[in-house]
Amino acid sequence: EVGKVRLYKEWKVHGTNNPGIGRFINADHQPPVSSILAARQSNQNSKLAEAMLEVATNSSPLNTNLISDVRKYHGLKLPTVYVPREVHREFPSTKSPNFRESLATAISRGDVVGTFKLTILGAMPRVMLCSTKNFKDFQNRQISKTRLGIFKSSFQQHSKMMVQKWFNLFQGKNVMTTADLNTLTAWIDNQGYKNQ
Repeated sequence: EVGKVRLYKEWKVHGTNNPGIGRFINADHQPPVSSILAARQSNQNSKLAEAMLEVATNSSPLNTNLISDVRKYHGLKLPTVYVPREVHREFPSTKSPNFRESLATAISRGDVVGTFKLTILGAMPRVMLCSTKNFKDFQNRQISKTRLGIFKSSFQQHSKMMVQKWFNLFQGKNVMTTADLNTLTAWIDNQGYKNQ
């Protein structure tokens, strides 16, 4: 299952059909729901935040009455990537409020390429990040080398799939161009995320 890109509501069904699977695999919202909501709150004129919330509410133009459901149901209609649970607990986007705030700022400014570069960096476990940084928000946990290996081997491909999924969901919303998609795909292909 690791590396599959699915809507969160599909994960909920998957979890219901496979009780206890959440102990092994989680569905990671990329970008996090909290960052999308914070971006909208800080800049209601952000076309990128609005487009993400249109996806989340399945409404176009955005039905603002449905935004509270995005928080309540944790973004059921937003894309997620299936990742090993212990790896997920080490993501900056999971553990670092400052990181989620930086991502919200990029979304609120409408910086599509910057948003998805940060999203990808935010979905890297601590062991893949530059060890000279002082990540105070992380716990030093043991991570299964097998599950980490599977995650690392799918990282490049599932990052491209996640960006492509958003590109598809953004069709007709005028927030992400083919050039943006090509820039991000080339950055992922060249492993630009290793240059932190």
